[in-house]
Amino acid sequence: MRGQRGGATVLDERALAAVLDTADRAAVVVRHREGATRGLEIVHVNRCFQTLFGYEPRQVTGRSLRILRGPRTARESLAALQAACEAATPFQDRLALRTADGRSIDCQLRGMPLAVNDGL
Repeated sequence: MRGQRGGATVLDERALAAVLDTADRAAVVVRHREGATRGLEIVHVNRCFQTLFGYEPRQVTGRSLRILRGPRTARESLAALQAACEAATPFQDRLALRTADGRSIDCQLRGMPLAVNDGL
């Protein structure tokens, strides 16, 4: 199911997960949190993410996106990503992110705002 909500595309949770799980690139779905736990919470990762980063979904789902921050991750890029999520605007940048075994890998991030039904 697809539609519009404000400026974001609305997708059904199952449809989004199915599309992401067949993608040939790592994908992470995050939700913007407000209040004391303000930040970006991981709500879904696809199979390519699992292979590339070495995390099982249960290890990262519900956690802050900060779990991927490493010593080479530019704080300015993280701030820009946070601002883009808060403003529901597209985002693109290169970031060095940390894998489950502590390696640093250079990643091209592209993000777009989505409104998803059923809580994903």
